[in-house]
Amino acid sequence: MKWGCCLAAAVAAFCMGAGVCHASGPIGVYALVDKVTFEPSADHPERIRMSGVFVISSVPDGCGSPSNPCSTSYSSPQKGYLYFSLPKQNADQALREWQDVKSLAGKGDVFGFGSGWFRNDAKVRKEGDPQEPPQVWPINNTGVVVVPATQTQAKVLLQFKGE
Repeated sequence: MKWGCCLAAAVAAFCMGAGVCHASGPIGVYALVDKVTFEPSADHPERIRMSGVFVISSVPDGCGSPSNPCSTSYSSPQKGYLYFSLPKQNADQALREWQDVKSLAGKGDVFGFGSGWFRNDAKVRKEGDPQEPPQVWPINNTGVVVVPATQTQAKVLLQFKGE
């Protein structure tokens, strides 16, 4: 019985200490988010607005799958907000990911989501721009991942935010 409790405690400590997940491919969007707003309400979100600084991936046309990978490039840091709606499929997964985003907002953590293997439609919007419909949240097998501050795109975002 003692060994079972010790083993369970060790597994729990390992899982809780892991903290950082690593994506299996290039990340689509790197984000340093100050504020998250759910619409129409936090209790029944259908859309998410994330304000902060973002680096967005891009791939050349005709590229973008694990079997046909291409070099992923990234934009310069862009200040503004991203605006997404729930996808028709996997809405429950998207809602869990939105809660992860909310838990990271304002803490100074860089995180990533989406895939850099595929065309990325994420658009950084500026305050005062005409309101456009939200884009659909990009579901990816890695979900939302915290990115170490030593990673290249994280360094870019943190340096930009500090200026």
